[in-house]
Amino acid sequence: MGFLTRNLDKPGKGVEKEEVEKSSSSSYITTFTRRFGKFVQLNLAFMIPTALILFLCVAVYFAPYYLGMQYFPMVKFGSAELNLYDTYVTYLPLILLSIPYSGAMVVARRLANGDYAFVWNEFAKGVKENWKPFLINGIICYAFYVMASFAFLFYLSSVKDNWLFYIPLVFVVIVAVVFIMTQFYVPVMIVSVNIKLRHVYKNSLILCAAGILKNILFIVIAGIIIAFYIMFVPIMNGTLLIGIILLIVIVPSFLMYTQAFVFYPVVDLLVIQPYYKKKEEEEGPPPPSKPSLTDYEGIEENNSTYVYKDGKLVRIDEEEK
Repeated sequence: MGFLTRNLDKPGKGVEKEEVEKSSSSSYITTFTRRFGKFVQLNLAFMIPTALILFLCVAVYFAPYYLGMQYFPMVKFGSAELNLYDTYVTYLPLILLSIPYSGAMVVARRLANGDYAFVWNEFAKGVKENWKPFLINGIICYAFYVMASFAFLFYLSSVKDNWLFYIPLVFVVIVAVVFIMTQFYVPVMIVSVNIKLRHVYKNSLILCAAGILKNILFIVIAGIIIAFYIMFVPIMNGTLLIGIILLIVIVPSFLMYTQAFVFYPVVDLLVIQPYYKKKEEEEGPPPPSKPSLTDYEGIEENNSTYVYKDGKLVRIDEEEK
């Protein structure tokens, strides 16, 4: 368990120079393979509370049976019936996944940017600082899931009677796709900029259109990963065990790393950099700082040396000494 706990009182090798290179100078695969141990730690940090939340979903699902409930609210869509409790109430605890997700995204963003990360400490710090907007966003996402899925099923069952229902059906699908793509940016922006949640949604909607190629790239990568996990793993020997191990060890952290790697550069280019550029234009350039001796340590060219004279750094040639 040495990779889970370390004694920080003992001297170590420190942070190697290559480990703090920015993600712009390292490839997607190289960054992941070089920091694989960090991603395993991140996955464990995320999956521990996730396991508790999934257990809570199971408890909610079986609660009516233990309480002796025999009637569940049902809604008919044509010839099909929808159990509202099983479809919507059972998965209500999934909103709480927003809390560990807030800490995991902080770490994933740092790793994707090439910054060094103390996974467990920064995971806890990320949860402490970002749990509230993430939880609100989780509630919004779940409410949207309830309304969009209900509307989709209603209009889908109604097109058999009137083809005009295709219009609202297509509209619901388009809105759902746009909302899902905005969620590519919302978590990354929450942990990257200090703005109100409504501005996060506004900017994410703009970035959703500006970064359409990035959206497609992420959908393709995530789709391949999920398809491999769902389709390939079940035909292998020891299916359940392999699936559980992959889920516990790496799959969620790899998806979050991909999200941060793909979308943070868009947020940085179109949100963060323009903000600081505008701020610099309004406030003017920062005043020059007083030079220190360390700024000129080791400066020596040709036969010249540098000394302070009357508060200024001047060069004295060897010939003048």
